[in-house]
Amino acid sequence: MSVLGGAVLASLNVSAADPKEPDVEPSSLERELQTFDALNSWGLYYEQIQNASFLRTDSLKTSAARLAENRLKNRYRDICPYDETRVVLRQCSSGDYINASYVHIDEVPSRRYILTQGPLQLTTQHFWQMVWEQHCPAIIMLNRILEKGTI
Repeated sequence: MSVLGGAVLASLNVSAADPKEPDVEPSSLERELQTFDALNSWGLYYEQIQNASFLRTDSLKTSAARLAENRLKNRYRDICPYDETRVVLRQCSSGDYINASYVHIDEVPSRRYILTQGPLQLTTQHFWQMVWEQHCPAIIMLNRILEKGTI
């Protein structure tokens, strides 16, 4: 999982037999992350995600994020997951919403990624539930040290 600009991107290896079941060797993930660092390719992935977000935004809805019971679960009011690509929590008493979306990167077709905002105090349990349910093998968080004047 990796956070880009205050959001978390989870890397999941998808097996052909069951796309919901990740199959990641820790050593291969470590090598992949080292390769990203060595090639300085994190910026390219970030750029792809930014560019992809502008492709079909007019036709995509963010209804779940805008529901009254979910508004406080969004760290930022202007960054909401699209209904058709959002991660849906399976077993949660306070609803199935988390501000997180599946992201597809063409260069890495064997992996799925999840882009999400850093958890709030209210959504920390939802965040870890998502990590558990989606079998996220890694979390990489990139964010500013200060947010709203605090660390």
